[in-house]
Amino acid sequence: MKTVNKIKSALVLTTITTLVGCTTVADMAGYDTATLNTNAAKSYSQVVSKANGQGAVDNTSATAIRVKNVFNRMKPYAVRANTTGVPFDWQVTVIRSPELNAWAMPGGKMAFYTGIVEKLKLTDAEIAAIMGHEMTHALSEHSKKDAGQKILTGLALQLGGAAIQEKTGVMMARSVAKRHRF
Repeated sequence: MKTVNKIKSALVLTTITTLVGCTTVADMAGYDTATLNTNAAKSYSQVVSKANGQGAVDNTSATAIRVKNVFNRMKPYAVRANTTGVPFDWQVTVIRSPELNAWAMPGGKMAFYTGIVEKLKLTDAEIAAIMGHEMTHALSEHSKKDAGQKILTGLALQLGGAAIQEKTGVMMARSVAKRHRF
């Protein structure tokens, strides 16, 4: 009977968390928008500082000027599109690197690598498409959703492990549980 009650409880919990979504779970676990944005800003500062120390921050090349011009034209739209309730401090750093990459962090911290523009010979419209894609990641709070998903996965592992232990007497391996800690 105990096992049946635990299974019912697990099903109710799973249903509730599915209905409220990963972002709500993340908020309840302390991964709210303001906290994620603040932590991302600290990480971003470290990345920019490291790139600056390596002479990789590019503020003067034709590529950097183009990327920053596109960013400045798009920023007002990103500000208006923000429905998180927390203002973003949008920033872009152009990094001199052959890497074909661009990324955004929570709160609107972004990096654009010169390699993606130069190797692919991107037009301003193509730079805008990539930048818009990255802005959408930040505005959609994908990092928060990922945190909520990890929490739910950890909870499912704990519930599953407890059910297995009760049913079989076998405890879930610690190494599996450690991989999913937060």
